[in-house]
Amino acid sequence: MISQPLRVLHVVSGIEDRGGVMAFVSRLAEEDQAGVENLVWKHRDFKPRGTAHYVCQGIVRLTDLNLRSDIFGAFREAVPLIRWVRGQERLLLHAHSRLGIFASFFASLLTRTPLMMHFHALASRPWFYRILWQLCRAQPVFNSSKTCRHFGEDPARSLVIMPPLAWPNQAQATRVERTRFIACGAFVRGKHFDLLLRAFQQLWQEQKAAELHIYGVSTKPADAVCQREIVAFAQNNPAVHLHEWDPHWSEYLDATDIFVHLGLPESFGMVILEAFARGCKLVVLRDTFLEDLAQPLDSTGIYAADTLSPAAVALRMKEASCYKPAVASLWELRRAASPLFSPEESRTTLAGAYARLKD
Repeated sequence: MISQPLRVLHVVSGIEDRGGVMAFVSRLAEEDQAGVENLVWKHRDFKPRGTAHYVCQGIVRLTDLNLRSDIFGAFREAVPLIRWVRGQERLLLHAHSRLGIFASFFASLLTRTPLMMHFHALASRPWFYRILWQLCRAQPVFNSSKTCRHFGEDPARSLVIMPPLAWPNQAQATRVERTRFIACGAFVRGKHFDLLLRAFQQLWQEQKAAELHIYGVSTKPADAVCQREIVAFAQNNPAVHLHEWDPHWSEYLDATDIFVHLGLPESFGMVILEAFARGCKLVVLRDTFLEDLAQPLDSTGIYAADTLSPAAVALRMKEASCYKPAVASLWELRRAASPLFSPEESRTTLAGAYARLKD
């Protein structure tokens, strides 16, 4: 007799199909682990892509707007979620978005379904979430050591699952005569693209052959005012090229590219990992997941700005442009880190945690 697999419902909610949380969940759920069947909870109008299996019965279209909106939205989202949960056997909830955490909290309490709360961001009120996971005896899981410490937990004793990534098989090298800087992310204030543009402007005065490419333009921007400002600023420099956000953006990276990311506050930075895996040089801020890697992975080809200022960032961008490693050398070096971000390893670790929580 074959036992029924444990069904894990990854509660994200909303209609959005991009962003770090969706990238994590879709990669995690695109394959089932032995004894575990993965499902993803989204809005009823969500259009699934990829191979993950979705339960599209949610009623709240937008998530993670602000704390108050997500709490009130969770009351509404909990109604169809509870209705669906009650019809299942051997189920565990794995909540990811803020609204998903709140809705799953209500569903877990009312149905006594085991719950895992996954924290992908640095919440402004970590004490509040600690109360939630203690009340319903949920298992907290964190996307980095930094996030874990932010919630007052010890990474050595906690469940830390860094985002999984299918590591590229080789270093891409097809061009280049000129220096090319790349950035990617939603056009919102916390990504500091305005500061990046000013830093590039300073550098461009010395290196006229340099280019800056930013992936992030959206027909439905998270912050329309911010996007308009960035577009207007970029038009003043012919070396700046803005591109629509593309889930496959990292596939266009060349190993000679310099990736710049200035997100703050940033719990992880999935785009940093994608560029890291491609063998690109990186210009980042201090206190990223890169600092948790063993030497020399934490420093070779990585340029951390001391302050969030155009001058400090421009200096690191200039230093990165002067470093000329062999095309595939950084990619070869960084393959040693690939097991830390293996999708298979993430699924195996979580499968064990699911089993312990269910028991």
